[in-house]
Amino acid sequence: MNLTAADFQVFEDGKEEKIEVFAIDTDRPVQTATGAAQAAPTLAANIFTNRQQTRDGGGVTVVLFDRLNSSFADQKQARDQIVRLLAKAQPRDRIALYVLESDVVNVLHDFTSDASRLIAVLNRYLGTTSIELARSEEKMPDFERTGLAAQDAETEAWLKRTTEMVQEHYLRRRAELTTDALEGIANHLAGIPGRKNLVWVSGAFPFVIPQANSAPLVMDKAVNRATRAINTADVAVYPVDVRGLIGAFANPATANATIVRGAPAPQPFTTMATTHPNQDTMRTIAEATGGRVFLNTNAIGDAIRRAIDDSRVSYVLGYRSSRPDNDNKFRNITVKVNRSGVELRHRKGYLALAVPARDSQARLKELERVMLSPIEASSIALAAQVSRAGNEGTVVVRIDPAALSWEQKKDVRVAALDVVIALSVPDGKYFKVKETTVNLTADAERYQQMVEDGLTLSSNFTVVSGAYRLHVVVSDVASQSVGSLIIPIRQ
Repeated sequence: MNLTAADFQVFEDGKEEKIEVFAIDTDRPVQTATGAAQAAPTLAANIFTNRQQTRDGGGVTVVLFDRLNSSFADQKQARDQIVRLLAKAQPRDRIALYVLESDVVNVLHDFTSDASRLIAVLNRYLGTTSIELARSEEKMPDFERTGLAAQDAETEAWLKRTTEMVQEHYLRRRAELTTDALEGIANHLAGIPGRKNLVWVSGAFPFVIPQANSAPLVMDKAVNRATRAINTADVAVYPVDVRGLIGAFANPATANATIVRGAPAPQPFTTMATTHPNQDTMRTIAEATGGRVFLNTNAIGDAIRRAIDDSRVSYVLGYRSSRPDNDNKFRNITVKVNRSGVELRHRKGYLALAVPARDSQARLKELERVMLSPIEASSIALAAQVSRAGNEGTVVVRIDPAALSWEQKKDVRVAALDVVIALSVPDGKYFKVKETTVNLTADAERYQQMVEDGLTLSSNFTVVSGAYRLHVVVSDVASQSVGSLIIPIRQ
């Protein structure tokens, strides 16, 4: 459409802001000087990196196939439609396939323009209904009645309470696992430049979880934490309801429940109360991140296609807020364009968080969350070389200094890094190898050398019995940007 900076206006809480950054991001083939497409570099067997091979220009799309919140029947229908979509993929499409399991995100295939590879891995994937979904929709079991009205009523009431408690527990677990996964995916995509679309093919989870013995549990904190990470990584979420067409009155108890940035009135707890409340969660996340929600449609493949097409051309607008002080309040962003017939999609605002002063132990504790994520974070580019001699090993980590927040102090620059290195075993336990804060000081010559050669840190480790992964997490203290590596360990 050839829009220019002059065509746009940006408002924060109703006040127009000056646009200081303007760029157009369009998809086009990446060519070398000889005209051949660039190939991803091959790494040595003992070299690991969180850098992802992407093209210059245009967006990328992750299709997240949510097994955690989707029934087996819905998964099968969605998979068939995704395969048909991929069969018609265009050469310029850049798509990745992820699967959300009960407590892990499996990367079936990272970004590629080769649709045949995506179809092959998806055809091999056999989904099942997750334990969490099955238990959260479990019906009250039948019981053999004694014929004594009082005793049977007491037994029925106890079974009802117990069933509701199990449902509540697994609904809450689904919500927590899903928001943790969305946050982890955002961190994983953060290092990729340009627009990123996350197509979340799911049955989702309720924004408000009824609780039999207390007030309803509103998942606003978990959802807000996830959407902050998603917005920080410049990701737009496109939820697609995997359940397809749903009748307008499929669930009378919740048919009138709607929510955007809020919570609907408490609804009676029932295993059928999952249609509209789950869609409310989808709407909330899509709106907060500048995506688009697709509900009540059996054309799942068409919905994904439209999300992919949204990444063809995007405009980057940047401004410096006229209220620089962070006040822990949400600031609404409105964008207007002086062209008719243009539909804008953009993030709706941001939370101006005042970063609290924290000691190193508190910061390092927070890195455990990143360390336990099943996928790597990429805000800070890392590469590591691992060498082994029996159970003794050494890991040398190379860090991109350009990703750090350096502060100029007289004739030197200073920065600080939090570093956690740990070994994990399959049962979820982990053993820390190193946990430290590294303070950096560099004059102009030393800084230039670091830019050219990279900043390196090394640590020795002893492989404990059963360890199968080495985790490296690096965080910039000033910006809280994070990079991580998950390195397989052979016994």
